Amino acid sequence: MDILLEAGVWLDERDHRGCTALIIAAQYGHITLCCYLMGKGASLQMCDHEGDSALHWAAFHGHCELTRLLIYSGFDPRQPDAFGQIPLHLAVLSGDFLTVQVLCDQDGIALETEDINGNIPLKLARSRQNKDIVMHLEKTIGQSNSLIPRFDWSALIFGPPEKSKGPVLFFYGCILLWGYPSYFTRIVSISLDKLLGFHITFLIGNALMWYLFLKASLMDPGFLLRDSEEYYRAIRQAVYFDHWKRGQNPLSRLCHVCQLVKPLRSKHCRVTNRCVDYFDHYCPYIYNDVGCRNRCIWQQSI
Repeated sequence: MDILLEAGVWLDERDHRGCTALIIAAQYGHITLCCYLMGKGASLQMCDHEGDSALHWAAFHGHCELTRLLIYSGFDPRQPDAFGQIPLHLAVLSGDFLTVQVLCDQDGIALETEDINGNIPLKLARSRQNKDIVMHLEKTIGQSNSLIPRFDWSALIFGPPEKSKGPVLFFYGCILLWGYPSYFTRIVSISLDKLLGFHITFLIGNALMWYLFLKASLMDPGFLLRDSEEYYRAIRQAVYFDHWKRGQNPLSRLCHVCQLVKPLRSKHCRVTNRCVDYFDHYCPYIYNDVGCRNRCIWQQSI
């Protein structure tokens, strides 16, 4: 890029489809290149021949972090293309739930915007049979149209889309509704006198297991603080970074969802949508991430 720009190539040069370098970088999800181009002064208003901006393409390909970054950088999530589709329409077509969620959370978004064919995002989601996106759009539209806030009992009991409580409810059900009743009715009743010490040890071990299990489930696994000033400083200074040509990337440790600079061995979890210090994995049976603060407790509970 530097060689071409130094040779006098216009930063917003178009190809035969009207795509600029920024639009093409957004199509392929190149966050670093998008930051570099915007820092160099690439126009945010440029669209291709079909009226799609870099934000439209990022949403269409389900690049969640890039979508959030482009909105933060000044792109308008309410802007329609030549077909009357706003980025939310295209995010629904991509099938990426987190991208849809990001766009739904933006101020001023008309969730029932119709394209030139009369399709609203919810109608497209139903045609694609994406249940999680359909549920989220129905819930969001219902809340926006209602004067009285609604309480989502299904999300409380079974969890929100993309973060189901099914595994942990299955675990609780097996232990509490089948395991313990079988133990007390079929085992304790015939062996209490002969194996009293064993039963006492078993119950103490179970009490300890439940304590560690619930503690690992309910405690903070090491979530990093969001919206750090270091993140915004890195974005502003990226264009002035002197070592791009050496392969160094000042943006590789940025998380554009949490808007922070990730420490070493930390990672963004797509399920909880948070960055976790010393991230290990997301465990559906404790309904929580396993990170620096609860890893030892999680291992002990197992």
